[in-house]
Amino acid sequence: MPAVALLLLALLTSASADPPERLELTPKADPLEGVYSVLGNEQGTEYAGAAVVRRQGDGYLVQMVASADTDPGPSPGPPMIGFALRQGDVLAIAWKVGPHVQVTALRIEAKNGALTGRWAVAGSDGAARQEAWRRLAPLPRSH
Repeated sequence: MPAVALLLLALLTSASADPPERLELTPKADPLEGVYSVLGNEQGTEYAGAAVVRRQGDGYLVQMVASADTDPGPSPGPPMIGFALRQGDVLAIAWKVGPHVQVTALRIEAKNGALTGRWAVAGSDGAARQEAWRRLAPLPRSH
């Protein structure tokens, strides 16, 4: 059996006169995974925060903390945990915020990986608020 595996590996990686694209034997890092800075505005109050996006199955686990610019000191608000799905160039995130559900739709900018879009909370006034995420760093690779 090991000989068959070695033969298959040799066939997949061998060069020919017009070589096909090589198969990646190690998965590439997901370009959406990473650490982001978050800026937004909620009813005239600006807020800033940080978010971590990590691949989980077909979607993404998203964790975020934010603090309004009027908050005294650097203490952030409660952490938020959501789950996201990507459809084309849109990342849609569902959050549980207390007794309410929040939905965020972010457009993925191809040139720089930034995410920009809007969010709204069910059970509130339903108004959509603007938000912008900027990718600061990739996630560390786990071994």
